[in-house]
Amino acid sequence: MTPITGMPGGSPACPTLPSSSEHRQRDTSLEQSPLRAAQRLAWIESRLQGLKREPVHDALQLAYPAGGSTLDLGSSLGRELAFLTSHTIHHMAIIGLLAESLGIGLPEEFGVHPSTLRHWQRESAEHSARSA
Repeated sequence: MTPITGMPGGSPACPTLPSSSEHRQRDTSLEQSPLRAAQRLAWIESRLQGLKREPVHDALQLAYPAGGSTLDLGSSLGRELAFLTSHTIHHMAIIGLLAESLGIGLPEEFGVHPSTLRHWQRESAEHSARSA
């Protein structure tokens, strides 16, 4: 297994994956400056593009803080990216609620997990079939 250690680097095999969100460097300027946030997103996108060459199923070892100790957990790049995708959608749902409260319209699909969208599509198709 490839150990993932420390910030900002991660491991030689996957330098963009931090070992723990507890130890990531927080940049409060991202909360205050839309330009700075956009620049960071562009940087993240370029790093994610670089991950296309990484083996997504190779085993990784993550340090997970739990209480007063650290658990060593097995994972993979693919599993971590899948989790981040799901967690990002969760944050988008919260953003959607805030936007709605401000009268800002967003597409109905904004902040909805793809599995939920597929479920909605199946329900709609079944309803249409029953109505026909």
